[in-house]
Amino acid sequence: CVSTKRLAAMAPLLEALRDAAVPVYALDAEAYSQIVGFNFHRGVLACGRKLPAAAPEALLRQACPANGASTVVLCENVNNLDNVGAVFRNAAAFGCKAVVFDATSADPYYRKSIRVSGGHAL
Repeated sequence: CVSTKRLAAMAPLLEALRDAAVPVYALDAEAYSQIVGFNFHRGVLACGRKLPAAAPEALLRQACPANGASTVVLCENVNNLDNVGAVFRNAAAFGCKAVVFDATSADPYYRKSIRVSGGHAL
């Protein structure tokens, strides 16, 4: 979804999405507020499908090659969304290959986690 006010600025990206057959909807500010439940002022809203979590063993096999060293962050019981996002941001800064949270941790795909991560959670 794109705000009607942001359509012109987003035109090049919207053209690329049209070529890829990605649906794009234009909404006014009132419609955005009704959908998200608060005054949403950014002008661009995306929705995606969350894939099932990878098994930690498979993730570690992929992140850690047999002939080289890798840095992986393992987190247990991290419940503060700011901290979840900060883990991703710091992991990216140090070149970590993977971040793994246990089942007791907060959802790393929650919007606040993603925002604090600077997008690195994605």
